[in-house]
Amino acid sequence: MKVLITGGFGFIGSHFVQKIFSNTYADITIIDDFSNSEHFNIFLEYLERTNTDNNNIMIHKWNIQKEIKSEIYDYDYIIHFAAQGHVDKSIIAPIDTAMSNTIGTLNVLEFARKQKNLKKFIYFSTDEVFGPESISGKSNENTAYHCTNPYSASKAGGEEFVTAYHHTYKLPTIITHCTNVFGERQQSSAFIPLCINKILHNETLTIHTSNGKIPKRNYIYVEDVCDAVFLLMTKDVEFGKYNIAGPESISILSVANQISHGLGLKARFKFSEIARPYTDDNYNIDNRKLKSTGWDWKYTFEEKLPDVIAFYLENTWEY
Repeated sequence: MKVLITGGFGFIGSHFVQKIFSNTYADITIIDDFSNSEHFNIFLEYLERTNTDNNNIMIHKWNIQKEIKSEIYDYDYIIHFAAQGHVDKSIIAPIDTAMSNTIGTLNVLEFARKQKNLKKFIYFSTDEVFGPESISGKSNENTAYHCTNPYSASKAGGEEFVTAYHHTYKLPTIITHCTNVFGERQQSSAFIPLCINKILHNETLTIHTSNGKIPKRNYIYVEDVCDAVFLLMTKDVEFGKYNIAGPESISILSVANQISHGLGLKARFKFSEIARPYTDDNYNIDNRKLKSTGWDWKYTFEEKLPDVIAFYLENTWEY
């Protein structure tokens, strides 16, 4: 089995490589520009320590905003994680975000189209394409999109190209919409590691609000996400879209307070509606279609948060 993983040294992509190591033998090619690979050394040590089956791994440093050049055209699976995934960055630099997430996806699709016997192309997208719950209600895979920031718009643009390539070129495609992922090795700009860092250094943490309300997010542990993607990759499921969601939504203030409690330190907060032009108050997606394939989440936020906190306490030098 030959698998190409874009963004394979990023947060979710690197955990997905672990998932393959744990479940099957594969020839793995990783494409990454290392812009979101803060825990690169930790992951390399993991690869060296756990690759007991001697999976063949090739690593290519490449920015997918450029055409992918390779002499290998016999991949069985292409899993496309690579993205600029930060809303605030997308607001500051929307064109760069679109180049990474929309044009970058188009470049990966063009490379996929050259494969001789591709079984599946999986595009990892976000629940944010549906917009906040107040607009879309509970979103299933057929709900219309209501993007409210350049990040979600760029991911929706990538999705449209994936769908077009499925219909025009008969590319075997799957699109996932995932809620907020948390876990070890997440980049420092994400809310949970940022919150840990701020509390450890007694710095004030800004909580974005929406019309005076504190937003909620549905958190799902990274291992549960990788289980879902691996199932969609290896199981005979219909092509199309699948929503990946965790057990419940939690206010971001509650997340910060749980982290504060876990660290045994007091958190300092300020609340702001002006730091970000617009903040979605909540997302709510229906994952019954994915559950019908046999997948379900295994971990709650409360169960895995202590492990995540422990990781960052042990690896503070990494961020």
